[in-house]
Amino acid sequence: MAEGEIRAKPTGVWTGRNLAIIVALLVVTNAVTGVTVFFTTRPSPALIVSFALSSEEAEVIYNDVVPLFEARRGVSVEVVDIRPAQFVDIVRAQAKVGRAPVDVFGLDNLALAALVEENLVLDLSESEGDIDDAVHHALIDAGKFDGNLMFMPYRPNVQITYYNKAKFTAAGLNPPTTWDELKTVAAAFTASEGEGRILFKFEGPDPNAAVMPTQAFEWIASASTGDISVIPQQIVEFTADGYKPWFQFLLDIKSDISPAAITAKWDTSNTAFVAGSAFWMQNWPFGVAVIPAEGFPAADMGTYKGVAGPQREAHVIGGEVMGIPLHSRNPGLALEFITFMQSQEVQEILATELAWPSIRDDAYETIAAADLPHFQSIDDALASGIFRPNVVYWDDWQTLYHEAFDRIYNEGEDIDTVINDVKADMADIIAGG
Repeated sequence: MAEGEIRAKPTGVWTGRNLAIIVALLVVTNAVTGVTVFFTTRPSPALIVSFALSSEEAEVIYNDVVPLFEARRGVSVEVVDIRPAQFVDIVRAQAKVGRAPVDVFGLDNLALAALVEENLVLDLSESEGDIDDAVHHALIDAGKFDGNLMFMPYRPNVQITYYNKAKFTAAGLNPPTTWDELKTVAAAFTASEGEGRILFKFEGPDPNAAVMPTQAFEWIASASTGDISVIPQQIVEFTADGYKPWFQFLLDIKSDISPAAITAKWDTSNTAFVAGSAFWMQNWPFGVAVIPAEGFPAADMGTYKGVAGPQREAHVIGGEVMGIPLHSRNPGLALEFITFMQSQEVQEILATELAWPSIRDDAYETIAAADLPHFQSIDDALASGIFRPNVVYWDDWQTLYHEAFDRIYNEGEDIDTVINDVKADMADIIAGG
């Protein structure tokens, strides 16, 4: 593929001859298309790879990881950023003309169903036996659809719980491990601080902001009765019985939730924790590196796996998997790149530099001793991990969940009535296919 060929297509994926040109295009591509080139090597790359990364993550991938692969294989690699919300549409459009925008990709593990349903990715089942035995088998199985391996793991993610050790010690409190204990801790901090210091992520400030679906999902699962293997599907169907205790719990502690919650999301939660607006919160493991870097005393940052619900402990396993799109120019080299990303060497880099959880048991040997307790928190949470179902109506579930949250939490409507309403709406959506 000649340089500039992708640029000529309506995908928003841009290439350039040098970083100066690319930097000049960053604002345009972000504002208009949301697709940005972060790194390019030579005019005709042997492999084009897409990831969706933060700037800190991109720096490690581009400076520490990709050059290793290039040097060892003697090939050039171009890395582009395609946001998950756009990825399927871009691949679908390119497939219609017998092309693929990239040769291999890393993608959120919740954005996969349409790619499989529309036959837009290659079946990797024949290569399953080549995956290193050190890779967790549960993560491999999560990439299967109808028994076929369509995606391979490279970056799992799970939320852990952070707490301000100094504040807990001064208050004579222990980190809560149950909902009832969290209620007690929340009330105690409200009494001593004059406002709540327990943080949930509402991702506002939209008036209809709700506790983020990914966070809510695991709390609902932990309160639902029955077989955990079917509960995730029941949650998206609104048939899980954990909704009522989850919403009642939130209403019970509403006055004890930090005011910072309304704007809290994956990044601003860390800011609230550093500023002292939150003494307890759930967030992704990258905070292990970010929170001390923002000036919070490392010795005062405690982590653990979190609280258990009335029925069980459950933690959503998110993160990204890797796949090869239909019409990849070089599927063999793409598969080699996936294997490279799964290697102990690369997984150690990602864990050490970015505090990413690993797909392997042997990737933490280079972690600083002071950070090992935090990685133990990650492993403990992963041990109770659950996966959200890959369904094409996931966005519909999120919309109905937000509606239910607003009606119950903000408008004070009856929990059972609201859940029955959205359950009926979801049944119609699923039946309509």
